[in-house]
Amino acid sequence: MEKRLSTVIRRHCLVAHPPFFTEIKLSFNSEKYDSQCKYQSFINLTGFNIKDVLGKSAYLFVHGGDMEYVAKAHKEMVEKNIVIEIVFRSTTKSQGIYFTSSRTFVIRDNWTEKPKMIIAVNHVIRI
Repeated sequence: MEKRLSTVIRRHCLVAHPPFFTEIKLSFNSEKYDSQCKYQSFINLTGFNIKDVLGKSAYLFVHGGDMEYVAKAHKEMVEKNIVIEIVFRSTTKSQGIYFTSSRTFVIRDNWTEKPKMIIAVNHVIRI
């Protein structure tokens, strides 16, 4: 009598459930500000003064070819309440291009659950 051995293959899928708020640690070379709002490395890179950008939409500085991609990612972030990480082209005052890596998330009102503000931590990708 022949004995047949059956093989059982088990596959497991691990699913991580991150907390709602993800702490983002800034590296030593991250852009910092002081009480006089001096962002010297930003000014050197982009050519914009802080007065040129404060109060303006961040979309004004996104390259036109990446506008739809960035807007779609932001919309998904707000609708699904997720942290997004994207890379896109940004423009300088003289219409030059540099690449930005952005990690963005939404802060919501505790009572209404409506978006209160969007926080983005951006880094320039050196090529």
